[in-house]
Amino acid sequence: MWKKRAPVLFILFTGLTACAVASEPPTVLPCEPSTQGITLLPTAEPVTDPDLAQENPQDYLYDDPCGLDLEEPTPVPDEPALSTGDVRNVTLDSHDAQVESVAASAHMTAVAWTDEGDVYVGISRGQGGFEVARVDSGTNPDLAISGVNRLHLVYEQDGMIHYRVADGNTHPADTAVLFSTFGSDPEIEVDLSNWAHIVYRNFGGLQHIVHLGPDNWFPVPLPPADTFSLTSTGESLQLLLTTGAEVQVHSLYFTDAPVYQWTLRSAWPIEGELQGKAYLAYNKPGGVVDYYDYDGEEPYWMATSWVEQFEDTTPAQTDTHIPVYEVVNPLYPDQLANPDQIFDGLNASRWYGDDAPYDAGLWQTITVNSSPLTVQAQVKVIADTAANPQLQIGLDPIGGTDPFSPDVVWSAPLAGPNNFTPISLTAIVPGTSATLFLRATQDVPGATAVAIWDAVEVTGGAADIQNPSFEGAFVPQGVVVDIPDGWTAFYDDTYSSDIDSGATARDIYRVYAAWSADRGNTWSEKQAITENAELAAGTTGALRPMVYPAITTRTEPDSIAFFYIYESGDPPPNTSFLRYGRPYVTRCEAGTTNCTDRPGEPIFPRDLVRPTIDLAAVQDHTSDDQVVLVWDALQADYESKDIHMTILSLTD
Repeated sequence: MWKKRAPVLFILFTGLTACAVASEPPTVLPCEPSTQGITLLPTAEPVTDPDLAQENPQDYLYDDPCGLDLEEPTPVPDEPALSTGDVRNVTLDSHDAQVESVAASAHMTAVAWTDEGDVYVGISRGQGGFEVARVDSGTNPDLAISGVNRLHLVYEQDGMIHYRVADGNTHPADTAVLFSTFGSDPEIEVDLSNWAHIVYRNFGGLQHIVHLGPDNWFPVPLPPADTFSLTSTGESLQLLLTTGAEVQVHSLYFTDAPVYQWTLRSAWPIEGELQGKAYLAYNKPGGVVDYYDYDGEEPYWMATSWVEQFEDTTPAQTDTHIPVYEVVNPLYPDQLANPDQIFDGLNASRWYGDDAPYDAGLWQTITVNSSPLTVQAQVKVIADTAANPQLQIGLDPIGGTDPFSPDVVWSAPLAGPNNFTPISLTAIVPGTSATLFLRATQDVPGATAVAIWDAVEVTGGAADIQNPSFEGAFVPQGVVVDIPDGWTAFYDDTYSSDIDSGATARDIYRVYAAWSADRGNTWSEKQAITENAELAAGTTGALRPMVYPAITTRTEPDSIAFFYIYESGDPPPNTSFLRYGRPYVTRCEAGTTNCTDRPGEPIFPRDLVRPTIDLAAVQDHTSDDQVVLVWDALQADYESKDIHMTILSLTD
């Protein structure tokens, strides 16, 4: 459901020494190749690159940039599918590589990372591998690629910001520092005139400088902020600032005579604890090049997203864990396995704690035509002698899906029977729907009890119950979770490792987003998109601080994808082990919270990627439906790292 923006490689290695005010602002390109959503855009080669030794050069335009005869794209009516290209290894046995920045264009993809105090840049110019070289000692590198295929790099070194530029097949490691200045934490973007804009920290505040000539850097002051991120749409700059209280978006639009002044467009309150930065994505309607081209007839989308953490204030009541859910007969329907665990037919469902307490089950909302309603199931338990299994069947007569709600009516607990035994409940249902719950508990640490369920029946007027005897398919929902089709798992996972180790394993990490359909002039309220919730209940793991939006108009309707790292599960008790993280995506209909289910969808199978910590993404606007995704991956020794890259297509 999401579309990549043309790969814009931003290489930030600026070194700025002095800021002299230029006499004239840079000229904005009158036009450029249109990005109307086609898969491949004809490439117009630049006649010449901007000469950074000249003031405001005028001879760097594309050869006939507006003469391209482009057809309107055909919208994709079906539900968009996420597809990936080849996964490529960017690094070679880096010890402590940390992903910092990625940029992309029609001609190249560039990745910047740090490793043991040094800045590295890898560049790919086609189907071959990455040209990797150490640039310098330093931190916080950022990259940008201009419309004339020039790679810009800024990075921090000993309280100074250094800026480098690489043309053609040159690597930034082979170029000299073009400019330096005092500061830290730089970010770089490039405008339609292919001039660099750098925002960085300087003496406790933020500074924006515009490159206007060889020694001409125009200073533009900014308000103070805790974090910031900079995005260029070509004809504008969009700056996300965060303070202790809110996320703000500021805009600077380029005109024929640009005034370098930022305008606050919107602000959203921070309710939890902000994690990392807020990031912004955009997607222009076809044909829009500069400020005067947009007529407002089609949406000109912008979206921003960030992560907030909410501390778990509910003390742990029990030490229950997420159980293992399994199909009783994994050979179904061809052969029969575990016949002693099947009451009727050829299959059943079971779950158990792996030597740990659990309180878990399955639920399904059913249609009710009359009342009272009677529900029944056949149950059996295989347990250690020390275990204390208890089974119940329940109904929420008003159709709620929270098994721990006081509205749920439960049968009396049935101590684990060794043979199949019926368990039943009758309740008054005032409406047309009710929710059926199958529940099993085991509260003895170090003991195991397998709860087996089969032959569910509903009488008294109910209809449309799905898969009552578990003869249908079982759907994998995690490494140890196989759920029968038509049912949803629930579990009480109030076990918290902070009982033993001080960890905050049950905190909520929530992705928020806001969007604009009119080029950033007006914005929506902030909206909750997803969080670290597994299945239908329970809060486990965490979301890493970075979340990147990407927008596509090649789906019907337009859609926004949000990329982040979801860490599933909790650290084992008394440890600080890393939770298993891997890239995830949540896809939403643009302008709505009609999104994929929490916590989103894994981009790769767990057996394909090793644990991941850092992520970077940039939309490739040349292809208009692609995103370049870069992430790190621990090697088998869980110390050394690789950095991997792939290209994601938001439309299959």
